Amino acid sequence: MQDNSIVRVQGEIPESKVEEEEIIQGEIEETIFDIVPYDIGESHITIESIGKILEDLGLPSSPKNLPLNVQIVRMNLYKLLLGIQDKLKQGMIPYVDVKTRTRSNLIYVAQTQTWKLNNIKHTRKTLKTKGGAKEILKIVKMVVFLIHQLEIGKSSTLREIYYNALNWTEQAQFQKIDESNTVLQNIEVLLDCIREDFKVYPNSEGKLYGNITLKYKTRDNEFRTVHCQRDVTKSGFLLPRSIQQLQILEVNTKNLLVVETDGCYNRCIEERFDETGDTAIIVTAGYASRMVKTLIRLLQMKYGLKVRIFCDGDAHGCMIARNIISGSIKSSHLSDRLCTPKAIHIGLFPSQVKKYELPTYPITAPEMKMLEIMINDPMHEDIKEELLQMKQTRRKAEQQSLSFHGFEHITSTFLPQVLKQYQDKA
Repeated sequence: MQDNSIVRVQGEIPESKVEEEEIIQGEIEETIFDIVPYDIGESHITIESIGKILEDLGLPSSPKNLPLNVQIVRMNLYKLLLGIQDKLKQGMIPYVDVKTRTRSNLIYVAQTQTWKLNNIKHTRKTLKTKGGAKEILKIVKMVVFLIHQLEIGKSSTLREIYYNALNWTEQAQFQKIDESNTVLQNIEVLLDCIREDFKVYPNSEGKLYGNITLKYKTRDNEFRTVHCQRDVTKSGFLLPRSIQQLQILEVNTKNLLVVETDGCYNRCIEERFDETGDTAIIVTAGYASRMVKTLIRLLQMKYGLKVRIFCDGDAHGCMIARNIISGSIKSSHLSDRLCTPKAIHIGLFPSQVKKYELPTYPITAPEMKMLEIMINDPMHEDIKEELLQMKQTRRKAEQQSLSFHGFEHITSTFLPQVLKQYQDKA
């Protein structure tokens, strides 16, 4: 007798679809229905048992002492699994539709200088194909992992998830870390949330120095208050992995200078530019993390700080600045949470390199290709002339090249003059 608590596709596909499914029935069975239980501690959850769990409990009760926001996220993850299980029960072939995060499905809003994810194109992941079945399996296994993580009060990184997945059934494992990141982004899109809601965090990147008072949570869930000038070393305050671990108590500065490199950041602190320039300083150390971008947006939108971005004078520096202002294709579903459209990119530009007679060095072939793409991209229209000049000269410059004129030059001459040039802009 068939176990009615386990719903299988066999024998339940509508007659009109039998021919279509006969060819790939074996592939489906190998990839999604015969998986081993997901096992961490006492947690044993499979795709087939999720529906029964939800049936028995109605909507699963949360473990005691889970914060309300965590309960809501956990419930939404369960509902995603329930949707797949319901299609199985109805004799349908399960699928999920994910908004396509490609250039062709983005809208560039010139007024706000941000990319918005369009609702027109969707990628349907279905059990009709072996590849689709694997994709759904990976989504399901990832969701189950995230549910358990929330229940036991743990957090993880993308790399930890990648290695943990090596314990999953072979078809659910990721070939590379970018693949696990894509699956997690798909879940973000499906649930309209961010990975930090699942307690999945990036590496701690970014530091802050300035007349700002913060409250942060320690490992033992105790709150501490820190003034980001008086209470920190010359390195400033190391930003946590998530904005959820931080609360802004007081902001007593008018400006926010975002710099790309540690060298520039340390020079500004050592020369006390936070005081003379009435500015807080954030270093991104390359491309800004989500935490850094969220904090920049918050300081601009809620506290009215004028945000100025200063990066290396090369293609990557321009992309780092634009990523903060307008977002990226991969994170286009989060533009409203991460972008700061009113931030201004103030350099380093070829015109400034020429004016201040700074040392330069050759642009590489890959960087030339980046420049070609950026020049034809409406997102970079405001600095198009600078990009064209960079392409023509085939030269680039680093922030630290300003030390050619002495250590103090960047804070005594360059930044005051450049910031004055942009002072009337938002």
